[in-house]
Amino acid sequence: MLNRLKLKNFVKHKDLEIEFEKGTTLISGANGAGKSLIQESIRFALFGTGALRGKLDDYDQCLHVELDLSIKDKPYSIIRSLFDCKFSGEGVEVVGTKACNLAIKKALGYGMLVFDMGNCAKQEEITKLSDMKP
Repeated sequence: MLNRLKLKNFVKHKDLEIEFEKGTTLISGANGAGKSLIQESIRFALFGTGALRGKLDDYDQCLHVELDLSIKDKPYSIIRSLFDCKFSGEGVEVVGTKACNLAIKKALGYGMLVFDMGNCAKQEEITKLSDMKP
């Protein structure tokens, strides 16, 4: 469960903080308002630069994302920039992008592909869900 998302210099979101409440969260807004960027920033926090839609040069080098979440009712925190990451919680503290990516995948029990198919539908890729075989 997502608890808090804080963005600094993430494309259109120069300084944004969202506190998620229990239950379903709906993010709405006009086209181009940055709804998909919120989703992209969550994917980036969890899975690193491979989750970004653009090239690294497309992003502000001072980009900073913080994500507080619960995994199996245990609190975790991710602080990630383009070139560094810190993941902590439940007696685990990991620093560095590769180490974070591995520790987050282990804590979640799955990687980005399963996340995308099970937790979100990226813009223009919704047909992948209906095309999947059981």
